[in-house]
Amino acid sequence: MSIEQNPHTVFEKLLEIARQNYDESLIEYFQKQADGTDFIHIEKLGYETQIVIKKSDPNFNHGFLLSAELSKYINQLSRKSHITILDIGTARGFSALVMAYILAKFPNQGEVITIDITSHYEKKKWNSVLDDEKGISRNEIFDLYEYSRRIIPIQGKSTELLPKLGIKRVNFAFIDGDHNWRSLRQEIDFIRNRQQRGDIICFDDATPSIYPDVIRAAESLSDEYVAKVYGDPKKRGYLVLTHL
Repeated sequence: MSIEQNPHTVFEKLLEIARQNYDESLIEYFQKQADGTDFIHIEKLGYETQIVIKKSDPNFNHGFLLSAELSKYINQLSRKSHITILDIGTARGFSALVMAYILAKFPNQGEVITIDITSHYEKKKWNSVLDDEKGISRNEIFDLYEYSRRIIPIQGKSTELLPKLGIKRVNFAFIDGDHNWRSLRQEIDFIRNRQQRGDIICFDDATPSIYPDVIRAAESLSDEYVAKVYGDPKKRGYLVLTHL
């Protein structure tokens, strides 16, 4: 059966595969920091913006991790604290939307700055359930979610853009862009110089056999951050670094 004949059946099957790939320890951690409505909404976001037709199995465990870590982080702040979140590697917007969703639940002012080399406004085929005959732009995807007003999308290379943005503080960062050491080094140097005690850096794809430079980047911060591993590093791991 082709996707044109019955797209929802295809994506519903992929959602079931994603559910089978949920990391139990990560979900348990998430449930301590969030509630049932968060789980339902993040799963909906995963279905609509993370699941695509590709060779590898669908996986959006990082949405639960980001939700838990960001909720925990904001709960420790005063309500007057302004929160700047940096998201490197927007893709269809799943991680940015998850963090904007969590941020909108709190009274704090703040924004999610998300960077990607692809256009925010150009229609394209993502092989996702939201595609139509002409495709869909990331801007149109964001328009489906009211809290996306908290997101500032920027197109370009992170290494070229970051020095130009005038960001003075990065409370929380998610790095999922170009996984090579040269780019990662510039990204983490930018972030580390704008963080304080308790601030967070999260790495996707902390899988040594596939992305050794992600591990190298995290290890280079060991004097300033304490790291915690989530997921399965042999398949798809995640790293959360907390500034000392």
